[in-house]
Amino acid sequence: MNGEGKAELRIEFSAARLRDVVSELQRGEDIDEDLLREMLEEARLAVDDFENLPVSSRNLLAMRAAHLNEYQRETLDRLQKSASASQRKVLIRYRDSCGRRGEWVREIIGDRVISPGEQWTPGEMKRWREKRPDCGGGCR
Repeated sequence: MNGEGKAELRIEFSAARLRDVVSELQRGEDIDEDLLREMLEEARLAVDDFENLPVSSRNLLAMRAAHLNEYQRETLDRLQKSASASQRKVLIRYRDSCGRRGEWVREIIGDRVISPGEQWTPGEMKRWREKRPDCGGGCR
């Protein structure tokens, strides 16, 4: 599988983990924090894969990752409003992590959406990670 396919699959896995959390809560089960950690980790790995992608794929996947993080943040925010106090604390923590990572990815997009023929340099990727090390490195 090529790098684009791996990043795309990681985005899908991250979205699936959120669906699993929603399903568990709808069934009245406790929050499985492992699923939430996996959700964040898959999204992080997708972002880490960006620098190895062709330019056209990189821009598209960066936008998809930003939308995914925003959707995850909104969903966790909605869930925490009807959760128990202990669940609310967990959901808010992960919601905030999604928000920080979404901001970080939007900074990447806003800083420099590159056109075909251009390259994101390793130095640029490093600077973006340094801007938000809590998000580029995992938003834990």
